[in-house]
Amino acid sequence: MFLLKEECYEKECKFYTQIYEKQNDIWEHYAFCINHKKFILEEELCENYIKAEKCFNCKHRIEKVYETGTIDCVDYHCKLQNDKMIYSDIDWAISHYADFPDCNICKWESE
Repeated sequence: MFLLKEECYEKECKFYTQIYEKQNDIWEHYAFCINHKKFILEEELCENYIKAEKCFNCKHRIEKVYETGTIDCVDYHCKLQNDKMIYSDIDWAISHYADFPDCNICKWESE
């Protein structure tokens, strides 16, 4: 499987995350690969794609949103594990499959 930068997120690669860096007093976000420990370039191809099997993209997830005027965090619970909380996402506005834990009961199923 070969992936370009824009496909890392669209195809839900488990190694994909975004990193924020401040440049000239402006926060910019960049695609980052946890597997290769480097920023992903536009034209770069990848042979190490693995689909993310995480609560973030699982059809069995339960999302609980907490907000105080704006969204503070989104908690992901597993309905197959008695509503157990799996992950609390405080960076809900960015894409980061790499930060979510893998499904520990091997019951992950996409929507």
